[in-house]
Amino acid sequence: ILEQVSTPSHCLPPSSKEIWGGMSFRITFYFLVADIAIALDVMGRKPKVDFLRLAKQLVVGGNEVKGAKRDAAYQATLSHEGHNDKTASWKYLQTECLQLRQDWVVHRFANESCQAVLEIGGYLTPLPKTKYFAEAAMSIALYLNVDPSVQEAGWQLLNYSEVSHATQTYRVDLPITLEEFTAMPSAADVEFDCVVMLGAWHLQLGNGTGSAAAAFKHVAKAAGIVVIESPESVHMEGLTIARPLMRELGFSEEPERLVDCTQDNEAKPLASMIGMLKRHMVAFVQKPGTPQSSAGGPVLLNPRSSTKGPALSMHAHLAAALAVILLACQRRN
Repeated sequence: ILEQVSTPSHCLPPSSKEIWGGMSFRITFYFLVADIAIALDVMGRKPKVDFLRLAKQLVVGGNEVKGAKRDAAYQATLSHEGHNDKTASWKYLQTECLQLRQDWVVHRFANESCQAVLEIGGYLTPLPKTKYFAEAAMSIALYLNVDPSVQEAGWQLLNYSEVSHATQTYRVDLPITLEEFTAMPSAADVEFDCVVMLGAWHLQLGNGTGSAAAAFKHVAKAAGIVVIESPESVHMEGLTIARPLMRELGFSEEPERLVDCTQDNEAKPLASMIGMLKRHMVAFVQKPGTPQSSAGGPVLLNPRSSTKGPALSMHAHLAAALAVILLACQRRN
């Protein structure tokens, strides 16, 4: 609403008098904070993508992949865990303590307003199965899980009847390795805002210089945030290999975080090695600035102090701040 006022407006620049012939005006805005958040989100979005069509294309491409890499990868993982058949499951990963990793990742991705998410090796606890995904992942249109342990390629529209989502979320699961995914013609132009690899080790990243590392760099290069987690049972080799790759791509490293479930009564009896329960996690962000050091040791993620709900997104913070400024301007006039 535009209205003339008898005193100059402190919220308009001095030049406004000249523009309006010496008269001062007050502008009053009526809107919801959510409307601003949506507007800011739309302004920052990439060109519109038909995610349903993309989901179907990825499934077709995944079904066409015929290679020995996926079986070799899956068998190597089972061997590391002390199993020798495909019916085995690593139940400690499903405990509440270990799922602190996914909870933290979902909150970070919500803060980044991720639209296309790639998870490398979701296995038993992919992000959509975690308790906060529905309410925190409001902007996610595509979730892709690339995992050799998946039984068959498939897609589904996730139905959140109790939560109002701004976008439809399509989940795609592909039973292939990351190298096989990047070689798929249907994946050639796919870019991800956010990437996560929990339980990273040489099986996904190779030695840091071969085709596995090249595939990882390809899917990570356009992301705003990449989260890598690696357990002490493999001497955190996933982080050791990933760090130089992320530096090559121009990412900065946030302080390391630790999920320590070695004293958890639920998880401890289920792990064959105690190092499986001590997990080191780092978020790499593609923003200007000097990488932050973790010289003081990793930050412990405590189950009792963990966030109970989704983090407020950056857009929501900006919207709230803008609303406060406009309200202050209105009151001064």
